[in-house]
Amino acid sequence: MRDLKKDFPVRIVLTDKTRLVPELLTDTTRLKEIYQLRVLAWEHTSYSKYINRRLFPNGWTDHLDKDGVHFIMQNEKKEIVASSRFNILYELSELPEQDLFNKFNYPESRPFGLFSRLVIHPDYRKFGLSSKFDLTMMEYCKKQKIFFALAWIHHGGLEQLTSIGYKILGTAYYNAFSNESLHELYVMLFDNSENAHSG
Repeated sequence: MRDLKKDFPVRIVLTDKTRLVPELLTDTTRLKEIYQLRVLAWEHTSYSKYINRRLFPNGWTDHLDKDGVHFIMQNEKKEIVASSRFNILYELSELPEQDLFNKFNYPESRPFGLFSRLVIHPDYRKFGLSSKFDLTMMEYCKKQKIFFALAWIHHGGLEQLTSIGYKILGTAYYNAFSNESLHELYVMLFDNSENAHSG
């Protein structure tokens, strides 16, 4: 199993940040790299005691990974340094974290999408990469004629998503990691119904 900390021992200075763009993952054998990257990314946050390699030695995955569409960014060594996931769903019961989502009202049109599991390697943060994933997910939603897309975020990503057309459905308090404290999250909706009905 690849040790990502050894792969990236020091902060990498990017001279051409714009060359890192999301691309569709076509080799599903590399999903394990994404699962490992998720753990490494969360280990470098305040949630590290809940998500780390001791608790998730094989990486972090869930039931939506198998049927999800995964987008990645690769460095010059073709190593995955960022990833996100988009799922096309038909029933609200397919959503993860039902306690988080079930308090809101949603459009009745189907299918809809879920944008989740955006992670960026610690050495590649602060370069605007997350905003590129946000735009890629919106474009994918439009191309696939998905009626609407959902996302849930912390306050730090609120301005970015609202600036590109997401609406705030409301806030939810989430205790996925433990009962020690509740974490405030924003549930967001991108309405693509006009485009989905056309053509």
